[in-house]
Amino acid sequence: MREVARALGEEGVDTEMFFIGNKAYPDCIACRKCKTTGECVFGDIANELAEKAKECDGFVFGSPVYFAHPSARLLTVMDRAFYSAGKNLLSSLLQRCSRRAVRELRRRLT
Repeated sequence: MREVARALGEEGVDTEMFFIGNKAYPDCIACRKCKTTGECVFGDIANELAEKAKECDGFVFGSPVYFAHPSARLLTVMDRAFYSAGKNLLSSLLQRCSRRAVRELRRRLT
């Protein structure tokens, strides 16, 4: 991950490392409380990730690979963060990413 951050930094992209830690996180229990409060009822790192996602233009996730997929810990945090933050977060993130990609493509073509 440090190598990715270094390479992005060389291209002028600001980065931040966000470590989810080694503790176990509960899976989503489908209580749907997040639909009224805008955050997960467990009040843990999933909410922190959702808040950071509101400000960023993209993600690079790093994880050990077990049986052809990322760690269950990472998947649990991602599922809860993005579900609790709602579809507006994902659509906003995708719009920012695509605008940035278009700007970068234009810059490189001129």
